[in-house]
Amino acid sequence: MVFQIPQLIDVISLCWVIFISYWIVSAFFVKKTVERQGFFWRGIFIVILILFFLIIRLMPSNYLKLLLITIVPNTVISLIIGSIITVFGLCITIWARATLGSNWSGAVTFKKNHELITRGPYKFVRHPIYTGLMTMLIGTFIVYGFAYVLLAIIIFFLGLIGKLMQEEKLMIKHFGKKYIDYKNKTKALIPFIL
Repeated sequence: MVFQIPQLIDVISLCWVIFISYWIVSAFFVKKTVERQGFFWRGIFIVILILFFLIIRLMPSNYLKLLLITIVPNTVISLIIGSIITVFGLCITIWARATLGSNWSGAVTFKKNHELITRGPYKFVRHPIYTGLMTMLIGTFIVYGFAYVLLAIIIFFLGLIGKLMQEEKLMIKHFGKKYIDYKNKTKALIPFIL
């Protein structure tokens, strides 16, 4: 039996709308960019996403059915748990973005008067925005449960790893030992684990 709880599914949509809106508005309040890393990893990530959506759009329907397999059953429990996880992920991203303030950038950049932020969620992980985004995606996957959502999470994660490596290089270049010390004592994405 398939459960439909529109209010909880709307929570997922609302979380993503809040996330996107907050990111668009706050992008106007950042410091001037001093150095921008190459477009390579970001370009790779964008190409992979475009290919993913083209494959879904152009794939013959008998193969497309494989991506529509439900991995997580659609139950009241999965809807509640997925919604809670998505809201939690949204809270992490907003907390991290607010803490980062005008140092934030969507691309791998170094800002004028850039600060090394190690407070707030950055005390627990070096890339809490990525942690929050992955948490939101996992929550969304639990609610919808389709194989293509899991595939999107894997593609997104690979793109994040590439971007994360570029950010780390840039931070080490500009902050040197200070960033290396921070890196040695603080995990990248999951406190105490990864």
